[in-house]
Amino acid sequence: MFIPFISTITALTAGLASSVMLNDPPLDWTDASQMPADSSNLPDWSDEDPPPPEYLVIYDMRDLATMLDDVCNVTDVTGNLINRLMATGVYRHLDYEMLLDGVFYMNGTAEDINLLNAQIEKVHNLYSERFELTLACYNVPEDQAAPTLGEPVQPVESFIEIHQSVMRRAPATITSTTSQSYVYDWQPIVGDQSAGYDPTVTPAEDGLELLVYIGADIDESNARVLLRMDGKLTDAEIRDVIGPTMMGTTKPLEFGVPYIQTRSIHVNLPLVPDQMTAVGVVNGFSGDPPIVIAAKLHRLP
Repeated sequence: MFIPFISTITALTAGLASSVMLNDPPLDWTDASQMPADSSNLPDWSDEDPPPPEYLVIYDMRDLATMLDDVCNVTDVTGNLINRLMATGVYRHLDYEMLLDGVFYMNGTAEDINLLNAQIEKVHNLYSERFELTLACYNVPEDQAAPTLGEPVQPVESFIEIHQSVMRRAPATITSTTSQSYVYDWQPIVGDQSAGYDPTVTPAEDGLELLVYIGADIDESNARVLLRMDGKLTDAEIRDVIGPTMMGTTKPLEFGVPYIQTRSIHVNLPLVPDQMTAVGVVNGFSGDPPIVIAAKLHRLP
């Protein structure tokens, strides 16, 4: 059973003494019986310190590799991460070998191992934080003015409401759409002594489609978090059209003609967590009041 990443880091930092020591301590030369006949090759401990002990530690980073798969366009996420960390040149002696995807062993001094633990944990914390994103779309009430961007709001009779967990720094696609079917064509059917028409039906979709990105905290107090969104809000209205009366039919054929309206959404705003905020205002559809797009971010434990 593999230890989860955070537990591994805690265990390694707290209990390095239980790791495998690679360098044996020097022998106690106070016993004359252990002194070799030729002592010319003995190290002079008075001139240089003995090398520090090295430890062998196994890491399980499969959860971090899974998270980074969403934001990195590489095949070996863990290997690339470790190579980049070791290329910084801050380690005196550190070697590693991959055991399987996301699992590897590392041997080095306690100082280097602790430094690596701290750097890996920083990467893990940077990408592992999740937020619950709440989105709402509603028409501005007739007795109120449209809010300004960044203003706290209280949605009234939202026609779209979404709750979704989103990882920081990992782009997420959010959709809330409905589909309406309509007849856009009729295909003739001819029999031995009869004729008729079969309808060809196709869907028209409307709703909200967004690409969402939650960025860095704007200030050190974590009081605001950057939210970026790009997408569109679509309204599809199917209008009935009466066609001609065709041979073999007793009444006119009816068609559906979709009337599609689209509003572009582009958001790049810092948000105060746990506060519903107006992040976009667009024109309403078919003469309706303006539409407010509101968002709220809540940090998940």
